[in-house]
Amino acid sequence: MTGSSPRGWIAAPGALAIILFASAAVAQDEEKALPSWIPSVGLGFGLQSREIDGKIDAILATGAGSTGSSVLVCQGLPPTNPFLPPFTGRCDVSSDDSRTSDGAAFDISGQLMGPSLSSVPLKPRPYVQGGFAWEYDSRTITEEGFNTGSFDEIFTEPRIHTRLRANPNWFWYAGGGVALQMPIEFTPVFIKIGAHYLEEHMDAIGEIDRGLEGETFVSAEETEGLSIGGAGPSFGVEAEVWRFGPVGVQFAADILVTFPLSGTEAQFELQEPGDDPPACNGSDPFLVDCVEPSQFDFDADNIHYLGLASFRFAWLGY
Repeated sequence: MTGSSPRGWIAAPGALAIILFASAAVAQDEEKALPSWIPSVGLGFGLQSREIDGKIDAILATGAGSTGSSVLVCQGLPPTNPFLPPFTGRCDVSSDDSRTSDGAAFDISGQLMGPSLSSVPLKPRPYVQGGFAWEYDSRTITEEGFNTGSFDEIFTEPRIHTRLRANPNWFWYAGGGVALQMPIEFTPVFIKIGAHYLEEHMDAIGEIDRGLEGETFVSAEETEGLSIGGAGPSFGVEAEVWRFGPVGVQFAADILVTFPLSGTEAQFELQEPGDDPPACNGSDPFLVDCVEPSQFDFDADNIHYLGLASFRFAWLGY
């Protein structure tokens, strides 16, 4: 499987650095000496992207009684017992697809920079950082369905439909690396290079709806939670844009590229909703008006891209 390509916003930190450098050229204040330790907290907004693979293996039975008094017409398939003729109303709603789950996130983070090596070019500083973010996205990965014909109900369109979707909830990350101070006199600007661990919590949701039973919409849903852990490199740029006494306001942009390590797959079964037809249990070889549970497979084993833009509030102590 291949990961999704990074979006245009992945290049944002480079453009941000150029803008900051150009705008800071007119600054009048001279840079003050930075303290050895620089703690900071940040509030930010993020965009994330991950390709997800999904597969549904489902045959829904829609014979007499499955939607009230109607008999639905769909493509015929062989019954459970191969010695009997095809059973009218078995609908193949299997599907297989890969789609990108893009979404937004609201991020709260913290960072601590250590003492600089002032005798080394670019005055490198070690740093550690971590954060927590709420995600906002719900993306259909694969689905199959169609409206069926009804023999004896007028003005109704019973529906056969299956869907597998991803619902990211939240993630946290922690990491560290080295921050290089750019040789700019008017304001502190750092380029950060590091590594991180990120764990995303996501729901894989399988759905079946079989249309109408009388006047009631019949559906079923199964949710499987995943904790997807991964690690990878991180890159960032941050620059001081204002000072209020001992507090420095910084604008920061970070990119985290995460390669998944575990917890990326979910497989589960979902029984077709309603009282008719019954589930196949193997006890009666002549029970052909039955339906096997639908199989749902979800796989997020692809690269996760995350871009964050935030304002940081650093304690400078003077």
